[in-house]
Formats: sequence, structure tokens, C-alpha cells
Amino acid sequence: MTLTALEIKDKSFGTKFRGYDVEEVDEFLDIVVRDYEDLVRENHEKEAKIRNLEERLTYFDEMKDSLSQSVLIAQDTAERVKVAANERSTNIVRQAEQDAQHLLDGAKYKVELSTRLMRFYVRQLTMLRK
Repeated sequence: MTLTALEIKDKSFGTKFRGYDVEEVDEFLDIVVRDYEDLVRENHEKEAKIRNLEERLTYFDEMKDSLSQSVLIAQDTAERVKVAANERSTNIVRQAEQDAQHLLDGAKYKVELSTRLMRFYVRQLTMLRK
């Protein structure tokens, strides 16, 4: 059973021969009631503060979980971007190599054609001189 300030205040004591001074007991009970009320009020305030702190803790726990999830998603996204960039760069290099080979093949063909043409003209010129 929880004692209330009103129960302390309303408590009455019987008197006996050579008992306690009633005024002193009443004054002391008034002090006890005041202190008890203060303690009850402080207890309620502390309980409210604890509830508030527990709510904030829950909020921050949820925020931490959310941030952790965001970090995981960001890491996954970064890994995907990295893989895609590597694939893209590999494709660009491959295409550049193919283009370079095509240009080289074209240049070789033109050189060969020019060489044949030059030989033909040299032969023609040699025949004309004879």
C-alpha cells in the first residue's frame, strides 16, 4: 500500500499519560507531509523525464537503423556504379582497339595499293624508256 500525503496529514494518534506533545507531532507531520509531497512531485517529474528520454532513445535507435540501412544501400549502389563503370571502360577500350585496328588495316591497304600503283607506273615508265 502506497502512503499518500493526505493520509500522513490526516493521521491522528491517541494520547496516553505522559505522551508526546501534540503540537510538536503536528508540526513534524506538517514537515513530513511537505517533504513527502515534494518527493512525490519530483518522482513524477523524473518518471516523465525517463519516458521522454526512452522515447528519444527509441527515436535515435530507429534513426541509427535507418542510417545503417542507408549506408548499406549506398555501398551497394557504389559497387554497382563501379562495376558498370568498369564494364563501360572495358567496352570503350575494346571499341577503341577495334577502331584503331580498322584504321590500321585501312592505312595498310592504302599503302599496299599505293605501292602497287607506284610499281605499275615504274614498270610503265621503264617500258616507255626502252
